[in-house]
Amino acid sequence: MTYKQRSLPAYIFYCSVLIMLCISPLSMAQPGEEKQDEKLVAEGNMAFNQGRYTEAIELFDRAIQLNPDNPAAWYNKGVALFMESEINEALAAYEVAIQLNPKNADYWYNKGNALFMIDRLGDAFAAYDVSIQLNPDDVLAWIGRGDVLSAQQRYTEAINAYSGALQREPKSIAAHFGKGNAHYNRNEYLMAISSYDAALQLNNKDASSWYNKGNAQYYLGQYQEALRSYENALAFNPKNAVAWKNIGLIYAELDRNTDAIAAYNKALELDPSSVQTLVNLGHVMTEMGSYGTAIEAYERALRQDPDSPEVLTSIGNMYTYNQRDHYDEATRAYDRALQLDPASIDARTGKGYALLALGRHDEALATFGLAIAMEPTAANAWVGKGLVLEEIADFRDAKISFETAIQLNPYNIDAWNQKIKLSDDPRDVNAAITVFEEVLRREPGSPHVRDIWNKKAMLHEMRGSIEEALATYDQALTYHSDDLSLLLEKAALQARSGSMDGVNKTLDHLLQIYPNNTGVLFSIASMFEREGRRSDALYWYSESLRIDPNYTLAQSGYERTLPQNPAQTPLSPYTMLYAMLAALGVVRMYSIKRK
Repeated sequence: MTYKQRSLPAYIFYCSVLIMLCISPLSMAQPGEEKQDEKLVAEGNMAFNQGRYTEAIELFDRAIQLNPDNPAAWYNKGVALFMESEINEALAAYEVAIQLNPKNADYWYNKGNALFMIDRLGDAFAAYDVSIQLNPDDVLAWIGRGDVLSAQQRYTEAINAYSGALQREPKSIAAHFGKGNAHYNRNEYLMAISSYDAALQLNNKDASSWYNKGNAQYYLGQYQEALRSYENALAFNPKNAVAWKNIGLIYAELDRNTDAIAAYNKALELDPSSVQTLVNLGHVMTEMGSYGTAIEAYERALRQDPDSPEVLTSIGNMYTYNQRDHYDEATRAYDRALQLDPASIDARTGKGYALLALGRHDEALATFGLAIAMEPTAANAWVGKGLVLEEIADFRDAKISFETAIQLNPYNIDAWNQKIKLSDDPRDVNAAITVFEEVLRREPGSPHVRDIWNKKAMLHEMRGSIEEALATYDQALTYHSDDLSLLLEKAALQARSGSMDGVNKTLDHLLQIYPNNTGVLFSIASMFEREGRRSDALYWYSESLRIDPNYTLAQSGYERTLPQNPAQTPLSPYTMLYAMLAALGVVRMYSIKRK
């Protein structure tokens, strides 16, 4: 089974609701002969406006001692207490002010703010509602109502509330931002982007709007646009570690692992304790084959959160799907994860695959069976069950398991692989191609279908239709022109079919897109090594090391592919041709300064 670890968007995208705690102007003494308590209120206002909140509270208290029926003194004391984060005390002061003057909309509005801050959402909504009844044009109260409704996940009503604020004040950045968040939480990403854009038209330096716009673009698969939004967010808030983490996730999705690592390291400079960033870093290191570094990242994450089932499951996955002879370590990691979270389907399914690799078929079958009983729609558990049944020669039930997985997820490539392998029926290959064509017709440019483009091409190759396979890659690249994985797989197919001119053109195109990129050169070398073309792999590993002599992964690959007797293993004709063309300038090898 192929397994590529990815961080779930749920872990990386939070949508912060902007709470407008804009305190209404402090109540002033009435005109006319100034009484002593009113004089103290005026002095308290002055202290408040200068940020001396403790002194302001003392002055308001002295005013209250002189005149306990002065609502302005009580209200302004509440405002000052709120600024000092004394929320319950502020709320008590607002209550007295309201008893003395129940028709003051500002009093009710700030009572709503205090209630919101202590999570009394129903009471906060009621307070904002009274404020709106007393003053229907109170924009901040409409926004407060929207914030409460958003916190209650009543997003449609929240959108209506923010729209009410915008009807009264079209230039309210907070209302546009809140409305965007509500659309975002309804998965209405285009509408969310429209609202964030409206906020940015009013203030293009609003880091929060840029950040959340990037989140929405990520979910739409607009990766390049999302990168630009995150970069803008960082321009106005350089300490946003989560933005760097999300940039890393996008680079990982694009298979630009070197760039992903750099972004994750930036995030960790700002927030060294971020468990999710460390897990993401571990995933990328695993995909690059740097297992020791991956374990270091996961262990750092565990030091921050020793009881994280996700980290333990990630460790188990790394051992199970990427490192042979470490399956015992994998099962121990999964067992720890399941002790902490017995309901984790991911950990249970991973454990099943580790047990299968150890040849413990009965235990593996029971583990997959329990995962399926807990979550009948877990397609990967059905695939695992099928693999166990195939191992013990129960081919009929194995095929049923794979077919069940396909029914649950028609795009499960592993399930199709195994079903085709078992049936040896050309109709199954055709059926898989038909299913893949359906999803590719609906969303050919989505970044989430790249693996399906690859699989469709491989199925054509399986049928012996090399031209159709190459045509599939060409079609995919019209939507994903800079996709490293698609370009490498196309080059691999051209190499397998003996089309050296094709390989040359594909790699030249790839190097124009990613010049001076040691990670790309390493990926080319890895592709040739996977195809058994050791001399070509050796050449490209050496090119990667020429640019960065300290690139440890390339050094390992170079040493691994070195022939025992170099004199007996000349470069392949393709590599000799490419090197010659590069020297002549027919193709471009981009050199950069060494690090």
